[in-house]
Order: sequence, then structure tokens, then C-alpha cells
Amino acid sequence: MVQQSEDDQMKRSTTARQKAWEKELEETWGGLSLGNSIRPHRSRLERDKAAWMKAEEEERRQAAKEV
Repeated sequence: MVQQSEDDQMKRSTTARQKAWEKELEETWGGLSLGNSIRPHRSRLERDKAAWMKAEEEERRQAAKEV
């Protein structure tokens, strides 16, 4: 019974430390969790393609506004 109580206390302590660490990280990153702060890798070709598509979309919007 004593061993189980010690195990439970250790688990709670570990969980509390982990939650405190996650809260500290969230505060450090300005409210973002660490998973949200890491951008996925994109190749130069993918970035260029995305920029091209964005420019075309903006051009279409400008043309629609003028009409």
C-alpha cells in the first residue's frame, strides 16, 4: 500500500512538472505551443509556386475590383 502511494505521488509530481514546463514554454513563445511555432520545411520550388499562385490571385482580385 505504501509503495502504491509513493508511485502515485511520483506520477503526480512528474505530471505537475511537465505541465509547469509546458506553461513556461507557452509563455515564452507568446501564447503559442511549441508545435505551432515550428514551420514545416518547404523547398524553394514550393515557395516560388506558392508566391506565383498568390500573385495571380491578387491580380485577379485587382481586375475584379476595376470592373
